[in-house]
Amino acid sequence: MVTTALRDSTTTLRHEAYDIVIMSGSAGGLDAVRTVLGALGADFPVPIVIVLPHAPGRSPILTHIIGRATVLHVCEAVDGDALRAGSVYVAPSDRHMRITPDHTIASSNHVKINYMKSSSDPLLASVRAEFGPRAIAVILTGTGRDGADGAKKLHDIGGMVIAQDEATSQHFGMPGAAIEMGAATQVLPLCEIGPALVHLTQASTS
Repeated sequence: MVTTALRDSTTTLRHEAYDIVIMSGSAGGLDAVRTVLGALGADFPVPIVIVLPHAPGRSPILTHIIGRATVLHVCEAVDGDALRAGSVYVAPSDRHMRITPDHTIASSNHVKINYMKSSSDPLLASVRAEFGPRAIAVILTGTGRDGADGAKKLHDIGGMVIAQDEATSQHFGMPGAAIEMGAATQVLPLCEIGPALVHLTQASTS
């Protein structure tokens, strides 16, 4: 049985700096992403990268749908693009994405990981290498266990990992796997994730 005992008050969570947010999900993840982004203001101070499975060629449509839910700038992730604060980058459907040492976007077309391309685990591995504990990972509703391994490794070096709770998840596979591995710093209902990100990133710049 999964417990929500990890839910701490965000007022107690302080960090010297958060420089990036990674959000991943699958089944039900699009609606969840839109809900989270809708709670963020135009002054959100760090870049956000989103990994959601979708059919090849549908990235522009997905980007448009996500963009209608937020005041932030939403774009497709393109190799060579530099990460910018307040921008949202949607990972491609058919390549694994990573962040380079100079904080630009790169992708590779390797074999499927966790039965998908793109998987969030390679992205989280690169984020852990380049940002260390200055990263926040959000694991949203979805089937399977994509992101659990990457989230656990990020958590183990001090990164912040937020998992969506079971009650508000359409499918609890992804967040449930992260929680069972001990990867989650916090387990939150969907409506609290956006405000938590606002608080955490404000705390990091105060």
